[in-house]
Amino acid sequence: MLVLLGAFMATANLGVAAAAIPAQISGDEFDSNAAQDTVDTVRRALIGMAIGTGVMLVLYIWHTDPRRRFEVAGRRRERREATRRIGLEDEFILPGEIEDLEPD
Repeated sequence: MLVLLGAFMATANLGVAAAAIPAQISGDEFDSNAAQDTVDTVRRALIGMAIGTGVMLVLYIWHTDPRRRFEVAGRRRERREATRRIGLEDEFILPGEIEDLEPD
């Protein structure tokens, strides 16, 4: 998100600087090319923001998908159980104590 914000600020600053320089030099004269350049700069900035927002929306939906989250939780649980089993192999535990160690 910070990268997107930085890119937007850089684009906006370049466009504002480019639009401000001809207006200061020419005084009160209207320059249609400068106006068109300003419109194009604003249009590009808005399109960039729309694309960035769309990408962030897709990433948010992917990250919060319930099926994916459930699968990730299952893989984490399996890794924890495998780690516990490996830890049990290194120690001497009576059979009655194994039931106390297993989660419900």
